[in-house]
Amino acid sequence: PAVDGAAEGDTLELAAGATFEEDDIRLNTDDITLVSADAENPAEIQSDTGGSDILKIDNDGVTVENIDITVTIDGQGAIDDSGGGGFTLDSSTVAYEADLDERPTSTVNFAADGQTVVDSEVDGQIRVNSDVDFNATGNTLDQINHNADDSVIRDNEFVTVDTNSAITHDADNVLIENNTVSGEQVGVILRGDDNEVRGNTFEDMSGEVDFSGAPDTPVFGVQLLSGENNDVEDNVFDNVERGVVVFSPGTATADIVNNDFFGGEDTDTYVEDSNNEIVLNTVEDENVFDPDGSIVGDATIVPTPGAGEAVTETGAVFEGPDAIQSAVDAAGAGVLVGPSNGAYEESVDIGTEGLILESVAGAEETTIEGDIFVGSEGG
Repeated sequence: PAVDGAAEGDTLELAAGATFEEDDIRLNTDDITLVSADAENPAEIQSDTGGSDILKIDNDGVTVENIDITVTIDGQGAIDDSGGGGFTLDSSTVAYEADLDERPTSTVNFAADGQTVVDSEVDGQIRVNSDVDFNATGNTLDQINHNADDSVIRDNEFVTVDTNSAITHDADNVLIENNTVSGEQVGVILRGDDNEVRGNTFEDMSGEVDFSGAPDTPVFGVQLLSGENNDVEDNVFDNVERGVVVFSPGTATADIVNNDFFGGEDTDTYVEDSNNEIVLNTVEDENVFDPDGSIVGDATIVPTPGAGEAVTETGAVFEGPDAIQSAVDAAGAGVLVGPSNGAYEESVDIGTEGLILESVAGAEETTIEGDIFVGSEGG
């Protein structure tokens, strides 16, 4: 497209259904709009030489609307906004059709403030390295990695195509609301203060990802990694391997309230708090768990095991004639093993220092019809 001669405020129409093979298109005039002539038959801009990102945003107030931007050359990016604030990507598609193994870390890069992505589909990561005011609403996305305070991420669907997380976040005063996340990926990682994760649906999330340099990290819905006053409210966690993980000291001011946790075949834990930053009894009272949740040790709420089962703090469930012994053998120091109601016809040998053996259902409901041996290292 010929954009060099555009004046401030101009609208540049691209022919319906036309394909333009160009790289390094510089949108370098304030308040211009690049739009397809027919929204039902959008124009496409795709790679030419692969020497640079397809679109470069140099000025303020630029809008790209109803345009398909397609990367066909290995390693190329789609949009780089390093110089223009207030950019909007509206009702457009960013597709990466080259080798996924060569895809850059980010296909869309924002470095200026006030960027908006709305009603669009974007393959790969959107990297937001600006200070404030990022808005993503109504999109189908792979991943957002952002540092922008005072932002809104709302009504998006996150699908995973060779990404390890949906929203990675290091900012303050951000609303993450009414999004849907599923698949083999981490949901939301929160760093920063005064953020809200509200009304989202996390469903059918399981498996392992290479996350922050740690391979084989089990999938979770929300991780409170650091910061204060970060609230997790009114969300649904449905068949999520690990629901909410409170990771680091300093997150004790988090509110985890009015969430619905539905255990499924992939669910190990509802809530984890390895540093004892929150009061799990309060979390248990202020959320809904189906099946019911039980606190195991000081750090975990798990789906309550059924009769004849035993569960460790990691959510591992054991059953059969040696259910308790199997759980004890799998548990580490300081991990509680919780047999549920019923009679267990087995003897148990505890050789792990600091291990606690306690009934989830209470002493009145649980009977071990055998001997309990405490090894030389204590139990």
